[in-house]
Amino acid sequence: MHTVSHAKHLVGALLALGLAVTTAPSHAVQKGVTLIPGIKNIIAVASGKGGVGQTTSAAAIGAGLAKRGHKTVVIDFDVGLRNLDMIMGCERRVVFDFINVIQGDAKLKQALIRDKRLDTLYVLPTSQTRDKDSLTLEGVEAVLEELRGEFDYI
Repeated sequence: MHTVSHAKHLVGALLALGLAVTTAPSHAVQKGVTLIPGIKNIIAVASGKGGVGQTTSAAAIGAGLAKRGHKTVVIDFDVGLRNLDMIMGCERRVVFDFINVIQGDAKLKQALIRDKRLDTLYVLPTSQTRDKDSLTLEGVEAVLEELRGEFDYI
């Protein structure tokens, strides 16, 4: 139930930004999709089942893009089960998280963690103590809007 709600928030935020959501991998722009100025791509890694490698895949994709010189931010949407920061090796540097930003308790720049190995890679961790209901469509849209002009890939 929570995974479906979580996925709906992510898909809703992407659709609100005028992006098409597809399950088929494609590098071509779909007909009728409005490109977001200043952003090359938003990639979402999601599944209806937990434990199949979404976080690991997102970390690997983000690191690969950053290694190629693209300014990249990887966002952990798995509220309550935060793992991205551990996979990326920055768990001891988390002060503020995605939910703190959405709820106005911190600025986005305070929550973003720059990778120590790749200068173009950033991580936006999520909360371990909140639940997925803390993600609001308006909050996710606001964060994506703020990130879109600064990063090549989200």
